[in-house]
Amino acid sequence: THIFNTYIQGNNDAYVVSALLPNILVDLCTLSTEKDKLFISNINKLVVIEGVHDMFAKIKRLGHKIYIVTNCNRCVAAAITSHINVIEYIDFIVSSSDCINGKPHPEPYLKAMTKYNVTNDRVLIFEDSKSGILSAKSIQPRCLIGLTTNYDSEMLQQLGADLILNNYLEFDVDGVMNLVNAEISKLKIC
Repeated sequence: THIFNTYIQGNNDAYVVSALLPNILVDLCTLSTEKDKLFISNINKLVVIEGVHDMFAKIKRLGHKIYIVTNCNRCVAAAITSHINVIEYIDFIVSSSDCINGKPHPEPYLKAMTKYNVTNDRVLIFEDSKSGILSAKSIQPRCLIGLTTNYDSEMLQQLGADLILNNYLEFDVDGVMNLVNAEISKLKIC
């Protein structure tokens, strides 16, 4: 679990290879292709965070956009959103295939904001990985929500999450969008 959380989860393939296999010559394309095949063949093992479907539906009803920003490649991202049955809510996906620099670099989030000409003060970001939180924090979103799927609330706070959720069951997207910065800084754990 430590190796997965530290080196793999949320990171792009190039980073994983350089961190875990620094002295071994590896064909990144072949490795990525095999990893993606294994992942997709085990996609039924994904655990959907409680309340995600209702939350996505509410976000759309309120007139907001939803975009996925991921270090996965486009094929895997599409497979995941289709498998967990949220593809109908997604306006756009920024994948590793779309970026020169993956998370923790800010490029993926900057691309998403540019796509819809949205300023950072209108952006809520949900993240569950260290690289994702670092990437998100660098663009200074309205609110950075950490999910306890991979890290506990203490670690998410240390990484810079403004609000921490275990699931989406009682998340009030409209309420958070209407908070002012001083109120957001008082949020931490829900």
